[in-house]
Amino acid sequence: MPQLVLLNGPPAVGKSTLARLRAEREPMTLCLDPDELRPLLGASVRHTPEGLHAVRELAVAMADTHLRAGHDVWLPQLVLAEEFLDRLAALAAAAGADFRELLLLDSLQHISRRVAARGREFEPTEDELAWYHNNFVHRIGQRPDVLVLQCQEGAAEITYRAIDQALT
Repeated sequence: MPQLVLLNGPPAVGKSTLARLRAEREPMTLCLDPDELRPLLGASVRHTPEGLHAVRELAVAMADTHLRAGHDVWLPQLVLAEEFLDRLAALAAAAGADFRELLLLDSLQHISRRVAARGREFEPTEDELAWYHNNFVHRIGQRPDVLVLQCQEGAAEITYRAIDQALT
């Protein structure tokens, strides 16, 4: 049975890295990184609520197609909106797939350092990172069936093996 695996968590925790690892190692697994879809939109809407909505709609459509074809989808995305989390679960069920929600966490200090090192155009401030971290730990991490994994800085392979073991 195919799986829709949401890799959720704060910025720079390693969501995209882990999804790419999975796609490299498991043929036909789709690493569906919405951040990779953003550049396909016009620059004026890329980082707006309208742009985020459009990117998520594209991701949902792509995930649905791939799951219905019998393949896994790994979605690395920061998601705090519980309505969207519920929508992903419903999408998986309708496509005959399992939905697995993973919450990747690391210390705020490590995340702050990695965000600063990335140097992307739009990065959260220290206060925003603290807010994300608090909301993930106290809100999303309390959802039923969420698997919470503590990531170690610079140890993507260890985290990948932990995820792989948890999913089997």
